[in-house]
Amino acid sequence: MRFVHAKNRRAATTLAATVLAAGALAFAAPTAMAGSSVAPVATPRVADYDCPRGAFCIYSDWNGNGERCDFYGNDPSAGRSCGFSSRNVNVRSAYNNTAARVNYYTSEGYRNRIGSETPGNRTNLAGNYVIRSVKF
Repeated sequence: MRFVHAKNRRAATTLAATVLAAGALAFAAPTAMAGSSVAPVATPRVADYDCPRGAFCIYSDWNGNGERCDFYGNDPSAGRSCGFSSRNVNVRSAYNNTAARVNYYTSEGYRNRIGSETPGNRTNLAGNYVIRSVKF
């Protein structure tokens, strides 16, 4: 064992810690790529429930994913103006990014109300119906 002078001990300790950290990083990076329990570095992605301010958004998939349709006011025929609803694809999630309660219906002309969302609410829905109209 080599003796380290007191004033150089701190530098030697810092160097040793740096070498250990570099070695751990060199080991962890390939292991993370191989699918072990070491978590890889997070990569940026589009946020779930991406919805413009002032809009009521519905999504074709759970957790604010899939195709999105935006509504900025009452729409008695939302099922026609929304791409996935016009193809009879069920709505699975919604985000009310407005300052008003929004009611939604399974029939055009605000008939057969199926639910409503309060301002700021993000939610998964039952996923077994198509929204045909929305009313703020």
